[in-house]
Order: sequence, then C-alpha cells, then structure tokens
Amino acid sequence: MYQRNTSSVVSITVKNHRFLAEGRSTTVTLAGQSCDDPVTVDDQTVNCTVGLGYLNGLKEGPVVIEYAGITSVLILKSAQKFRFIGPRLTDVNPTCVPATGGTRIELTGEYLNAIPNVQLFFRNIRTKVMCDIIEITHDRIVCVTGAHTGEPKSGPLLIVFDGAVGKFYKKKMFTYVNEPTVLDGQVFEGLASGDVSLTVRGGFDCTENQQMYVDYNGTRYYGNCVVRDNSNLTMYCWPPKLDDPGQMMSLSLGFRVDLAGKVVNLPQQTPYLLHPDPVYTDFEVFDGTVVRVDGIFPDLLQRRRPNGSYILEVTFRGDEADHDERFIMVNVTENYIECRSPFDTSVADILEIAITVDKQVKRTVVQRRHRRYYAIVRLLSPQQVIGGFSAMLICVFCAVVMYYRRIIISEINMNV
Repeated sequence: MYQRNTSSVVSITVKNHRFLAEGRSTTVTLAGQSCDDPVTVDDQTVNCTVGLGYLNGLKEGPVVIEYAGITSVLILKSAQKFRFIGPRLTDVNPTCVPATGGTRIELTGEYLNAIPNVQLFFRNIRTKVMCDIIEITHDRIVCVTGAHTGEPKSGPLLIVFDGAVGKFYKKKMFTYVNEPTVLDGQVFEGLASGDVSLTVRGGFDCTENQQMYVDYNGTRYYGNCVVRDNSNLTMYCWPPKLDDPGQMMSLSLGFRVDLAGKVVNLPQQTPYLLHPDPVYTDFEVFDGTVVRVDGIFPDLLQRRRPNGSYILEVTFRGDEADHDERFIMVNVTENYIECRSPFDTSVADILEIAITVDKQVKRTVVQRRHRRYYAIVRLLSPQQVIGGFSAMLICVFCAVVMYYRRIIISEINMNV
C-alpha cells in the first residue's frame, strides 16, 4: 500500500467473512498498524480505514483479522505480507537546464507510480508546477520543463504525490541557467598551426563538450574548448590546424556546446582571422647580450597582450627552459624578433635557441647564422686553448722522457 497524507480505505478478501463476522466484533491490523472501522461489503470482503499514524515509518507484516465473540476469539493471519510503501527518488538527470524551458528531465527511483497524481515543483509547493509529466512507471518519471521566470537560481526538486505528500530530492541541486551566449565586440584570430588559443567571453553555465568551428575552403573544421573559471564566463579554445594561407584570411566562425542533452550552436558575426605561421630564418648576437631572430612574423605576433607580454617566447638553446633561461622580449616586427638575455648575461657563444608560441609544448629550434664558424670559435676560446696547450706540453714532456730513457738503456747495454 502507498503512503498517503490522508486516510485510506483498504479492501481485504476473506472466505466466509460474513459468516465469521456474524455476532462477533471484527478487528483488523495491517503489518501491525490498526485498520479502523471495518465494514462488511459482501460475503468475502471487508473494508477498513488506515489513518495517518502509519506515516511514521514503512512497515511490512501480515494482515491479521480477529473475530471476537462472547465465548471465543478467532484469529486469521494472511500467508502473504502486507507492506506500506513510499516513493523514493534516486537520481535526476539533467540537473541543469535552460530557463527558457522545453528540456526533457528523467527522474529515477522506486514506487513512483503508486498513484497517478504526481507533480514536480522547484524549491517549494507554492511555485507553479515546473514540469509536465509525459511518462511515469514504477522506477521512472519523464517530464518536460516549462519556462522559469525570474533570475536563474539553484534549489532542490520537490515531488508531490496525491496533492499532499512531498519528497525533496537534495542529493543534487537543480539549477536554472540562461542560454549560452558569446559577447559581441571580441576579436578572434590565430595561426594556421592552431598554436594560439582563443579567449572567449560570454555565459557558459552548465555547458559541456564545448567546441569552436571555422569554415575553410568549403570544409568545416573543429577545435576543442574548455570552461575553467568558476563563474563560467570565460571559455578557452584551441583552433584547428589548417593549411597555411600565405596571407591573412577571414573565416566564418562559430561555437557549439551541449546543454541539458541538447546541442546549442552559437554562430558569430565576427570572423576568425587566420594568419600564416611565422618563419624563423636564423639569429645573430649583438653586443654579447642582444639576440635578433630574422624571419617573417605575422601581425598577430607583433602585438603585445594586455599584460605587456608577447605571444612568442625565446629561450636559451633547445633545453627545457627555466625562468632564468628565458630571453626578455624587446620588440617583434614583421622581419625580426629582438630580445636580450636576463641580467645582461653574455650569450655570445650560443649556437641555437628555442622559440615557443603561446606557451605551447612544441618548441622550434633556430640555428645561429654561420653556426660552424661560431662552433670553431667556441673551441678556440681561451679556456679551450689553455687546456689544449697544457695537454700538448704534457705529451711533449712524456715523449722527451721516453726518448732519453731509451738512450740510457741502450748505453748501458753497450757497456755490458
């Protein structure tokens, strides 16, 4: 039997009930709970009323009917157990939906269809019904949300049975959110290699599987995105790798996200500016501390970020860069990069450097102009020359010693 917030009438079938009840008082208990006002309906049926007291807890047990006469008492006990049942929610999915409505929600649990009169409310019963039920079974309720007025907010779901018994589901908070949006007035641009990430500002509450896409030469290409900040106001995207265009191009751009099981497309009026990849030719060192890298560098790489830094980073050699190994960026033009060593440390003898774009893992190693010449110069450094000369003197000394030793040995042999 389903728990109710009002009295319930239970019908019990007993063979020869009218005969047994003749001249006797009848008492009925259901799983230890009194069933009041038993009434004989026909020869095999007795009806009784269960009050509100059983709501204190779920119970299970036999049906017991006692026929009490003047001289004897007859007690009948059912072979099957009678059970009071109550609805129980175990999960709700999704728990984050757009306030505009029209989202399909699935609730799972037990005994959800004990009676057909079921309603769903958001936070409390004083609000309007939030969801129109389209399917209900023993363990599942499917409904479609209506529009939510007011500010988006979070709270528990309230499932109401029979217009009175309410069950809050508090394991997961239910949330209404605004539709995802991308703010106007932003500039999106990147390189053909896809090495420059995009920062996208807007509203991305509860979204999943975020992506960006661009249309290039009749084909749509996708890149992955992620929302990292707790406010869900910023999305970071990694553009797809494309063929190098040779010169800047404007491409159609859009974003798409999943929200409550639906794909939401966000096409943009603002284009994606595709720049060719940089070309690194070689580098040279001036005044011992200044490095100039020659090549071709698109406009995107020539501009500083709001914090004053450049997208490019130059480090010593091709090794993993520690903080003190990074060059200080001075200027980036169309034809060269100029940077200087930290703390004015001399880098006159370096043979190669590494360049990264937008803190990517990938590093491009650039060789020094006239590398072989400087490699020889490095070998001829004072330390190397002194070391070589010392080694030569040692070898000469050893040769002289060996020579005179052989002469002495020969003279001794001749005298003998």
